[in-house]
Amino acid sequence: MLSELETIFLYISIIIGATLFALIPTFINSRILKYACLGLSFLVAWIPAAIRYGTGTDYFAYIEKYYEVTFYPQTFLEIIQGREPVFNLLNFLVKWNFNDPQYIFVISSFLLLIFIYRMVEDQSKKINMGLAVFIFMTLFYFASYNILRQYLAMGLVFYSYKYLVEKDFFKFAFLVATASLFHLTALIILPMYFLTGKYRKILLAVYIGAILMIMSFYSVFLQSVTSFEIFERYSVYTPDTDRLLGLGQIIMRLPILLPLLFYSKRIIALNKGYEAYFNFIIIDPFLGVLTYITPNANRIAFYFSLAYILLLSVFPRIFKRPYSYYAYAYVIFYCFAYWILFYIVRGVNNTVPYQFTWFIW
Repeated sequence: MLSELETIFLYISIIIGATLFALIPTFINSRILKYACLGLSFLVAWIPAAIRYGTGTDYFAYIEKYYEVTFYPQTFLEIIQGREPVFNLLNFLVKWNFNDPQYIFVISSFLLLIFIYRMVEDQSKKINMGLAVFIFMTLFYFASYNILRQYLAMGLVFYSYKYLVEKDFFKFAFLVATASLFHLTALIILPMYFLTGKYRKILLAVYIGAILMIMSFYSVFLQSVTSFEIFERYSVYTPDTDRLLGLGQIIMRLPILLPLLFYSKRIIALNKGYEAYFNFIIIDPFLGVLTYITPNANRIAFYFSLAYILLLSVFPRIFKRPYSYYAYAYVIFYCFAYWILFYIVRGVNNTVPYQFTWFIW
């Protein structure tokens, strides 16, 4: 086990290493070197996630889940008929091939990062890849040490953004449906496909209105939904009557939300397809407020907040020098301050101290 200081030094090294390797391709034209650098950035992020031991609030819950799911032999049909069957199948594949639950973290973190890096690389002509990786590493990466199953779904959803912009409903729906086989909550992103075009603002208002209506009658809504067997497990989102509504979830987003909205026309002029992503960051704070009703419900907002990776990484490009440098500095400062506050000071997701195992070797 590393000390708290050693852990902080390690995490900062991971963030800087992954960012710098992803930034190098910005200055070179060689395709081979580009993918080599992205590969190194990927490894810097993947290896610590793969070999961690006991780091993350849900680490041992996934170990317990592995033994629970694989304890009794089951047929293939029995496995895939369960809730979120792909993750169950992953547990069995690990059992059959490795017989070691640590490989759940090895494979899951690998798949998550593959989708994240694939999307970042796909958008490389529109965004700064180094900044995109930095945003992911500071705002999202360490949370994946906790809610890994949902992050697998989030990786697929993030990659589905590509087909939302390209107006390819089949591929978008397929990726979202696949994500829901890891975590059913991914289906909340499906209506986003229709929030475009001439009636975008009206449909967006209806969607937000539906969210506010659900929030107003949250207890009744949850009771109705969890009455179905397939949704029983979501009874953990039962509202906490002792919690008071607040504005913290909105306030912490304002430093990045407001500049993006203010300069939205410039961003859309630079990348027309990115107009769809503004729907995500407008809806995100409303979902974030759900955390004041039940803490776990805030996780639903994560599918929408992923859009910040793309929008913030293109934000500095709308300015001329030297103002673009100020924009880079602003984004970097916010993301790093967020990481310090949530993961180090507040200890969200129990990622400090870091522990690891050399089981692979």
